Amino acid sequence: MSQQGGDEFALLLKDVESFAQCERTLIRIYESLAEPYLIGGNEHHIGISMGVTMCPSDSEDIDTLMRHADQAILA
Repeated sequence: MSQQGGDEFALLLKDVESFAQCERTLIRIYESLAEPYLIGGNEHHIGISMGVTMCPSDSEDIDTLMRHADQAILA
């Protein structure tokens, strides 16, 4: 049995010096999560969507940052 749908997680990265560095990190995370997982001899795959926003260039307000990250998923 599995739950499917609306789980959301926020990942905060510290000391990111550029968007390119952030992008490389997110690609590594995405590729790691894309690997199949074996549970009870059955192969499972995780699907993910990412939205990215950066502080302070986008905003310093947490609510604004979260809203922009949500909007970026849909873009």
